[in-house]
Amino acid sequence: MVKNIVVLSFTRMGDLVQSAPLLRSFRCSYPDACLTMIVLKQFAETARMLPMVDQVIEFNVDRFVSALDERGAKRYAHDEIQSLLACGSLREIDLLINLSHTKQSATLCSLLNPRQCIGMYRDHEGCVRVNNEWIHYLLSIMEDRSLNPFNLVEIYSRLHRSECHPNRLELKLPPAALEDSDQLLCKYGVDPAGKIIALQPGASHPSRCWPPERFAELARRLAESGLQVIILGDKSEKQLADHICRLSGEKAQSIAGQTTVSTLAACLSKCRLLISNDTGTAHIAAAVNTPVLALFLGPASAKDTAPYGSDHIILEADLPCAPCDYKKLCANPACKSMIDVDTVFKFARGILGASETFTHFPDGVKASRTFVGSKGSFKLNRLSRGVAQENGNLVFYREFWNRLLNAGEEREGAFTKPILRSVQVLNRLFTEANQAVKELESLLREASSAQDKSAILELQTKWQNDLRAQLNTYPEIAPFVRFLLVKCVLSRTNSLKNYIADLTDVLEYFGRGLELMDASASAVTADTVAMEEHSVA
Repeated sequence: MVKNIVVLSFTRMGDLVQSAPLLRSFRCSYPDACLTMIVLKQFAETARMLPMVDQVIEFNVDRFVSALDERGAKRYAHDEIQSLLACGSLREIDLLINLSHTKQSATLCSLLNPRQCIGMYRDHEGCVRVNNEWIHYLLSIMEDRSLNPFNLVEIYSRLHRSECHPNRLELKLPPAALEDSDQLLCKYGVDPAGKIIALQPGASHPSRCWPPERFAELARRLAESGLQVIILGDKSEKQLADHICRLSGEKAQSIAGQTTVSTLAACLSKCRLLISNDTGTAHIAAAVNTPVLALFLGPASAKDTAPYGSDHIILEADLPCAPCDYKKLCANPACKSMIDVDTVFKFARGILGASETFTHFPDGVKASRTFVGSKGSFKLNRLSRGVAQENGNLVFYREFWNRLLNAGEEREGAFTKPILRSVQVLNRLFTEANQAVKELESLLREASSAQDKSAILELQTKWQNDLRAQLNTYPEIAPFVRFLLVKCVLSRTNSLKNYIADLTDVLEYFGRGLELMDASASAVTADTVAMEEHSVA
């Protein structure tokens, strides 16, 4: 019986908000359990607004990690853990969910000693283990998200299935925050009951930001159409927000740097619309049922991190390079100039009901409306005058991963595009990998010389390197290849028996994936499939 559930989350604020459907799923499965979250201090306030969470514990993970890494500081790490374990809810953990995906968090999980763990952890031999294949998938797509068909909320939700299908973000606003937000807005002459539009001009990196001059012009036009405009941001973004207010001719009011997370959420709950870059603020707005008009620029990928919910509008530059590689600095960020003020203003007016339909579709801008199905599936429906073509590889991979990683569960649909060029190559590598692992198994049974052992272990390196070489040669199969390589990297090497067991598991998924690719190749007659035509009303 599960009485005590603990969730470890040391990632960003937006990721924390996006974990709400997963947490709700656990709450549905175990209604009487105590659900505790361990988070970074700066995100504790956000965690306390998640209505399904009973207790929030702050943990200084940076100090813990530095203590683990520094010679002679292990005692400090031990003291940190002992302090953590003093919390009664952490003494007997029935189920621990690790949403941090680092080796250090895996160490912390092992020290907490849960009866069961979902995510990354260390076993009793000290080896890093991952006991949920969707975590392997999440780790594999971090290198290249171009062929990831899932929103982060969907990936999180696949870590646990329950009878209910929560399909929305949730935050509970403290009454004090609602009162504070009213006082703050009134202080700047903004009527809390009036028509308020919020702008979020900052982001985690400048490459994701729409130019401040355009935010200022947008603020001016919105104000002149009878709307109250406020500029949001944290303390580090206050200078940017003040600059935009000045450029707008003081048509907007900046409250940047003057809100706690709960007050920010309360302010957003009073807004008719948030216009934002790809930020945690957009996820908070979605969680308090405020429509979002989101601008995805630079490396921001809408299909991954768009606000989860229906009827949010996403604007992206319609460029072959978008989204760009987040590891590289773009010398010519053309995406920022392609989305102009007139486009954003007209879409904002459309969301607010000033026009019956979205009719402004300029060249170079891709507009989409978010949609969440009854069971939580997330889609970006292209807004256009006709039928839009969806990336066939994304359509394929959505069902491919559902079938490969959710064996025996309900499937969403049929395959819609084959991966043809590379199946033959993968079949050859699969044969080589099988033979190499069989020879490795022979080492366990027979007395072999050091030279024999070296040669057989080199075979394992060879087939894995050959597999890695396909990433650039056949980019359409890169997601599957990366998934297999992540499993290889996380294979236990502390004993030959464990290494063979983990490589055998890799080969099982390798073979099942090939069967799915072969099946799809024989079942499909077209390279791409048209999406359902969606109304632009």
